[in-house]
Amino acid sequence: MKKIKKDEGRREEKGYEFEVKTIVANLEKVLEQGASKNHVAWSLAGVNTESAEEFRRKHFSDKPSLMAASYSTDSTTYNGIICHYGYEE
Repeated sequence: MKKIKKDEGRREEKGYEFEVKTIVANLEKVLEQGASKNHVAWSLAGVNTESAEEFRRKHFSDKPSLMAASYSTDSTTYNGIICHYGYEE
């Protein structure tokens, strides 16, 4: 995970948060182009920020199975790694 650099007392948008916003924006585009919601949901596994949560609520709130799929990789090993390392600072 990249460190956030300070610039005159402000935090710049770098690293994980910036990458997630890019991922979410790209997923919005592919949905508009007709991508499968299943594939888009799987693409979000391990992405745990407010913008990712907003995306999930917007696109998967009516489909609980897609909401669940957006958190899971269908691999116990990978899910464990995401849970362990995904929340470290």
